[in-house]
Formats: sequence, C-alpha cells, structure tokens
Amino acid sequence: MASRSWPLDQPPSTAFDNSSTGGGSTYSVAVSGMKQSGTVIATIPADVATNTLGESNIASTSNDNTVTFDNVAPSVTINQAATLGDPTNASTVNFTVVFSEAVTGFTTGDVLLTGTAGATTAVVSGSGTTYNVAVSGMTQPGTVTVTVPAGVATDAAGNTNTASTSTDNSVMFDNIDPTVQIEQAVGQADPTNASTVNFTVVFSEAVTGFTTGDVLLTGTAGATIATITGGGTTYNVAVSGMTQPETVVLSVPAGVATDAAGNLNTASVSTDNSIAFENIRPTVAINQAPTQTDPTRGSPVNFTVVFSEPVTGFAAGDVTLGGTAGAMAAEVTGSGTTYNVAVSGMTQPGTVTVSVPAGVATDAAGNVNAASTSTDDSVAFDNIEPTVSISDVMQTEGNSGLTDFVFTVSLSKPSLFVTTVHCSTADGTATAGSDYTPLADTILTFNPGEATKMVAVQVNGDTLLEPDETFTLRLATPDGATIADAEGLGTITNDDPKAGPPVKDTQAPTAAAGKLASPPARQKIYRFSVSYTDNVLVSAASIDAKDILIVGPRKIRIVPNRVWPPKANAKSAKATYQFSAPGGAWDYSDNGTYTIWLMGKQVKDSSGNYAAKRSLGKFTAKYAKPRSAKGAAAAAAKVFSTAPISASVAPSATVQKQDPDSLLATLFSSQQVL
Repeated sequence: MASRSWPLDQPPSTAFDNSSTGGGSTYSVAVSGMKQSGTVIATIPADVATNTLGESNIASTSNDNTVTFDNVAPSVTINQAATLGDPTNASTVNFTVVFSEAVTGFTTGDVLLTGTAGATTAVVSGSGTTYNVAVSGMTQPGTVTVTVPAGVATDAAGNTNTASTSTDNSVMFDNIDPTVQIEQAVGQADPTNASTVNFTVVFSEAVTGFTTGDVLLTGTAGATIATITGGGTTYNVAVSGMTQPETVVLSVPAGVATDAAGNLNTASVSTDNSIAFENIRPTVAINQAPTQTDPTRGSPVNFTVVFSEPVTGFAAGDVTLGGTAGAMAAEVTGSGTTYNVAVSGMTQPGTVTVSVPAGVATDAAGNVNAASTSTDDSVAFDNIEPTVSISDVMQTEGNSGLTDFVFTVSLSKPSLFVTTVHCSTADGTATAGSDYTPLADTILTFNPGEATKMVAVQVNGDTLLEPDETFTLRLATPDGATIADAEGLGTITNDDPKAGPPVKDTQAPTAAAGKLASPPARQKIYRFSVSYTDNVLVSAASIDAKDILIVGPRKIRIVPNRVWPPKANAKSAKATYQFSAPGGAWDYSDNGTYTIWLMGKQVKDSSGNYAAKRSLGKFTAKYAKPRSAKGAAAAAAKVFSTAPISASVAPSATVQKQDPDSLLATLFSSQQVL
C-alpha cells in the first residue's frame, strides 16, 4: 500500500482512503473520502519501495502534488440595482445578481420574471460573481420581480448554482401620471364674505413638489394670493386678496407635482371649484303693500319689504313701528327677498309707519342688511267715523217767487275718506208742491277734508194769510259716518199781514199692534208689526228698538234685536219688530203670558209730539211638557233666574221692580234677552 503524508495545514481526516495501482516505475494513486472543500496533497515518504538491487527509495519531490477539492454549489442573491429608484417609471428596471463564487454559463434567459407589471424581457450582462439583469417590456403599472432558478450557472469545480435568495428583488413600476381633484373645502360657506376662502386638493397618490404658486387663480373676484399647506395626497389652498363681489375659481395645472415614480400630475378636475365671494350688505326697501288702501280704516295695515337678495333671520320684532296711530304689533311673513309686514294694534287715528333697522337679516354670504329706504312707508289710519247732523232753518217765505231755505249738513270732523249721506224732504204742515219744491233722494258727497255741505230747498212765496208751516229735510243711508241728527226742521214763518196766530199741533201719534199669535214650538224668534198714525206725519227716524219692551212670566224682560222702520215720514207708518225666544227656542219652559209695551218718549210725529206709553196687546206661550225626565230637566234649565237683572251697560245699576220705561232705558243697548 502506498504511504501518504499530509501538509501541516491540512487535517488528516480530510481524506482518509487511498489506493495505488501499477508496477515497475509508474504508479497511480487514487484519493477519496474527502469530507469538505479544501486541498488534497499526495507525497511518498522514503524507504517505502525498493528496486531490483534492493535499494530503498528516497522521499518524493513534486511540482504539483496539491489538488483543490470543491463540492459546494455556488449560492446567488438578486436585488434591486443600487441606482434604481423604487417605485420607478423607467422603461428598464435593473437588478444586480451576485454569486458566491465566479460562475460561467449565466446568460440572458436564465432568470425568472414575475410580478404584476407584465415584464417580458430580461437582458443579462456581467461575469464572474456579479451580473446585471436589465428588465423591460412592462405593460402596466405593477411589480417587477426577478429570481434566478437553480442550475443555470457553473463554478470552476463544476458545481451548479442554488436558487437565488433576495432581500429586495421586487420593484414597483408606475408609469401612470397622478390625477388631481380640487373642490371647495368641507365647511366652506358658498357664498361667503370671509376674506379667505379654502379649497381642498386631492391627488390620486402621494406627490411632492406641490407648493404655493402651483395653482391657477381665475374667477371675477380678483383673488391674488393662494397659500398651499398639506402633504402626501391632500393639500389645502387658502385664497385671499379678493377685490370685489364675484367668483373665486381655482385649478391645478399639469406638471406641478411629482409622484414617487417620477410621474408628473395631470391637470385638475373638479365638480365645484368655484366659490361666490360677496362682501356687499343687502339693501332693503319697505313700502305700502300693493293692495293696501291709504287712508284706511282696517287693521292690519300691510307693508311690503323687498331685500336686494335672499335673506334669512328676518322675523317679527325686526321692524320699527312709528307714526301717530299708536301701532303696537307687527307680524312678518314671507321668505327670500320679499316679506309682508302686517301692522295692528292702532290705538287712535293717525299715521302708521314702518322701517327696517340695519343688521336684522343675513344673506347667504353672512352679510347683514343695511337700514331700509322707502318711497312710501306711511299709511293714514282712521277707524273712528265722524257723525253727520243737519241744522234747522226758519225764515219767511216772501210774497212771490222762490226763497232758498239753506240747510247746513255737517260732519263732526273732517274725514280721511269720501263720505256720503242721502237727503230728501218730507211734509210737515207744509205741503210739497204748493208750499215748497220737494227734494227727491239726493246724495251729498264729502271729499276727504271737507266737513260741511249746504242744501237749498226752494219755498214758494205767497200772500195768503196762514199760520207758520213746517217741512223736514231728512238724512239717511250714510256711508263713512253715523247720523247724529237725522232731521232738519224747516219753518216757513208767515210774513203776510193780518195773519192769525200760528196753529200749534199738539196731537200725538197713536199705535196699534197687528195680530199677536202664539209662537210655534222650537221657533227661535217672535216677530210682530205696529201701525203708527198721526194727524201730521209720523217721524220714521224716531222708530227703533227702544220703542218696545216685552214683559213675560218669571220676570222675563226682552227688547227687540231687529227693527224694520218705515222708509219715510208719513201719516200712517208701519214698523216690524223681532226678538229672540227667552231660552233660545220656544218650549215648555217659556210657558206664560207676554205683554208687549209701547214705551213713552220714543215714537214721535214731525211736530215733536210723543206717542203715549201703553200696552199693545198680549200673546200666550203654551207648550206640552216634555215626556222624559231628561227632557224636563233640560227644559227647566232654560227658565231664567228670578234674581234681580243687571244691565250690561250699567253694571252698578240693579234693575228690579221698575216700570217698563225705566227698564227699557237700562236694557235697550244690549238688544238681547236678559
């Protein structure tokens, strides 16, 4: 067996098996059993072999008795190239491949391309331990990943590589420009009067380089300054410097910001990148409402308020009431630009004025209104009608021709309104046609501010011996006034010689009631008529609800609630009276006898003689008793109290055991059942 020796730097256990073959002078030594990479050195010590002479060999010498043993496969790492940006928009993406030892046979096609960017080509360059892989052909944004599979490269010992490992063998490929959207900032009022308006800019991905100066200001408000804050995907742009009320419009041009891959942004899009800037206060005008009459008797008095633009917050209490009518309340209705102010609570005749103070309403931009202006914000108010009366006239008739008897018709005060009253003549002891020219129904018109009108009645002159004669000029049907004195007495005094003393009329009118029937059950009223007769003329103006008092059982006292008097003075005149049933409708509880009294000092003739107080007759109410107890109780509940009757017009006066004249004087104004 051949001997073996090992160098000092090689442990003996590295190779442990050898064998030799051959003969003569040449032998082959086969070494095996290496357990790790390293060197294998073979030497022949002296005296291990003899020649034919028996001589022993000397120790061996060698030019190359060392062999390097390598049985370890080369490892490989692949990572992004040192100069590669990640993410990147470059069309070629580079990776660095490093083998643990020099290899050969690593060429294009020996790498595996994966990822989502759709890379198609990988070009390998380099040698030894270090190579570059240039990847291209990406079809979309995504990842580019490169690996080296096992067995594609061989080291000097013939070992093929293991599969690659990596710490960063994936690159994000992005060739899409970032988009950007700009809108009003959340919470930004539009319209607004704020000196700074805010917009929000949102990029589709994080960008850098977007700074003040990278936006485009347009619109008509004259904005001059845009300050940018924020980072990443989201930024705020604060715009100021507006010089007039108009729009502020903001946009982001293309190419002002860069994403991580180096792509520049596209131009901005927007759904609302315009803000209305308004710093002008809304004006307001207040005037009479189009349908408001002026002057007026009615309440409320209406005014129209018109703002120059829609406002909110304008409500009752936001107007100032003025004038001399003492207006106390104002109700505001409406919205937007137009409102109605209804003024009420006037305490006296006078003017009603309304104004709107500054600062009570706000427009959409937050500006408060200026004080109101007006061309007609005053309405004349008068709810007290004047009274109208007529004078008496006494003068001679003359011996011939016509003499004007001029009556003065007067209002108690000038009115703000057109006021009318009808007038006509009526005979007294004078006879129309022969003694005077009758005046048919004539309308007297008082224009606003007028207080008197003159009416002339022509009297015929004669030389007849006769007593003084009379006629009346009667007022009726007023509009805008009430009558205080309805009749003017015209007295024609005799101016003829030898005339006898005037004959004085002393005969009073008489009265007779029509048929007084029992009222039907459940009827709510009772109506009857009275005929008045006089030797001269019954005064129609003297006939009213005060004439009659109905006295019933259980101290029931009733005055008429409606009267139909005659239309003119006449010797025979008929009036109709109506009153309500004591309990609302005639029934069992009203049973009894009712007496109708004509009151004294009420109905008179044209000479001033009053009809005497007297009973005009009676009627009886008689109805069946209700069958059920419930019905009887209801009927009994209608019976009036027998306590003393207090008049509503004079609460301190108790009416009890009075004669009909006295009772009527207390009760007539209520004209209801007491």
